[in-house]
Amino acid sequence: MISIKLSSQVNYNVPSHEWKNSTQPWLDLYLINSSTTSESINAELRLETSSTGVAYADFNEDGYLDILTLAQAPDGEFPLHQMLINNGVGTYSPDNTLITNPGFQAHGPRKTIVGDFNGDNKPDVVRIGGGHDVLEKSNILMSGTDNYTFTEIDVVPETQYHGFASGDLDNDGDLDLFFGQPESGFAINDGSGNFTWYSVGEKISNYFAENPEQDGPYGVGTVEILDVNQDGNLDIVVGGAYADADYDLMLMGPTILWGDGTSNYDYNNKTEIWEFGEKPMVDGRAVDNNDDISFADINNDGYLDVVLAYIRQIDNDPNNGGNPSFRSVLQIFKGGENNEFTDVTNEWTSSPLILLDFPVTWVLVRDVDNNGMIDIVESEKVLSGPGGWRNSIRWEWNGSSLTITEIDTDSDGVLDYVDNCPDTPNSDQSDINNNGIGDVCDLDNGTVECGDTVVYTQVANGDFSTSLHVGDDLLASVTINATMEVNYDFIIVTDGAGNQLNTQDDGDFVDSYFYSTDGTITVQVLNDSGVENGDVTLAFACATLSTPENERLDLIIYPNPTDNTLFIKGNQNLMKVSVYNMLGKEVLSKMNTNNIDVNVLPKGVYIIKISDGVGQTNRKFIKN
Repeated sequence: MISIKLSSQVNYNVPSHEWKNSTQPWLDLYLINSSTTSESINAELRLETSSTGVAYADFNEDGYLDILTLAQAPDGEFPLHQMLINNGVGTYSPDNTLITNPGFQAHGPRKTIVGDFNGDNKPDVVRIGGGHDVLEKSNILMSGTDNYTFTEIDVVPETQYHGFASGDLDNDGDLDLFFGQPESGFAINDGSGNFTWYSVGEKISNYFAENPEQDGPYGVGTVEILDVNQDGNLDIVVGGAYADADYDLMLMGPTILWGDGTSNYDYNNKTEIWEFGEKPMVDGRAVDNNDDISFADINNDGYLDVVLAYIRQIDNDPNNGGNPSFRSVLQIFKGGENNEFTDVTNEWTSSPLILLDFPVTWVLVRDVDNNGMIDIVESEKVLSGPGGWRNSIRWEWNGSSLTITEIDTDSDGVLDYVDNCPDTPNSDQSDINNNGIGDVCDLDNGTVECGDTVVYTQVANGDFSTSLHVGDDLLASVTINATMEVNYDFIIVTDGAGNQLNTQDDGDFVDSYFYSTDGTITVQVLNDSGVENGDVTLAFACATLSTPENERLDLIIYPNPTDNTLFIKGNQNLMKVSVYNMLGKEVLSKMNTNNIDVNVLPKGVYIIKISDGVGQTNRKFIKN
């Protein structure tokens, strides 16, 4: 994984469309999310979180973009808020200490935006109110002096919004909000994060006044705010469900309301990207809702082009057991003079429409690899689909058309969605400790430290390996407790030279002790495809061997290994003798002696410390 380092202080006072398509990082969110959990090492590599509830911003002001997520939760339940702090070294840590009320209850939103709403140059996060069939207030995570607090935005109606966006609509230097249907309206900011509510009837003249039952047309679920015609004033783009008959109280097509910098708009001063009767058709049926709209100058001609993402519902889908299924359709329009838009999907992709076999939530139109060419991608590099994890879509401009480009971030020949280290080349996909993270980007890298205890849960075909490397001046050891299926599952212990240290390699391991005198010990667990027998517990330890400064006594200890008594020869003085286990704990001690009975000790490797009051030495011995 990589950490997004900001090249300079971020400007959070920009429209939400600009933030999404320019600053928001394009990364493997679900891989990051899984790496911050306490799942076992054989857990699913990626872990889903709400793609409509995520926010990217430098919350702790250290120059790296952090992540605010929401755990997945069924409709009607409150998901958990989780801030993932970027450690700056490719890892993230779950840490909610910056949030004063992390238990704030709100349902999963359909959209989340980042911006500076109280003028302190820090990020705030607004989440739209209401989930599916849930009426709720929208909320904001507002920055304070050194923390963040969730609060409801009281002036915004309690409802279940589908879309909203932010931008400085009245040109007073702060971000305002526009909400789609139902109960469309404006939350105009005073610069300190205090909002005043205006219905669309108060701000948009001629806007479906004949529809008294609701504010504006039915079905406005997609909203963006940006300067489409680049005249210095922000425009409002609305879409969603479109009219099938000219008498429907709905938008006729994707609509741009042209702004004049006053936050007041006129529905008669608009451009429809396509007009009534031009709704795209697939297999003789019109597409369903227009779920996302994104603009960028794809062909670098000075005019903003637009990508429209639609949902296509297939009833009684035989490929889905006769149940409904949802797929997406993309359509591309080229911007031009006089605010005109031309459908160039076929010209640029050699297909009248881009038909996808899965639904997409968000479409970004931006240069994701900084090669000077615009890409069309989804909000995350890797997403879940009906068949499991998949790469984001990616169409890249090549100077005259858009071409499909596979996502292989590190160019190692392994696509991101199956790559166990997608940001660092590792074509061999080596994963020595079987934790789903490639060794080249695994900070643990399949190794442990002195005193570590590793618990590996056996799974079918789930081979596991880990090593302790401590240098040749230390003795490395491991104590194993495990049950291995005889003749099928095995434990192999080796030293740094690859010599096998254990003669028993299957069956029951009960406090089985092995040591290496070259400072390296490796344990491999080999599982077949059959029944496994629970946890393998590996307790690693180290001990200091003799060093020149400690070698002040010329002694011989014998026999070594020993079953009972260990004798000490070579010094005429009476000595104090202490025996330590590999954890450094004193287990025997005797004064004024030249021998010590070790019969009571368990089998293993020990350190004997010998002192005559003038000098001392440490020696290693083995108890059989």
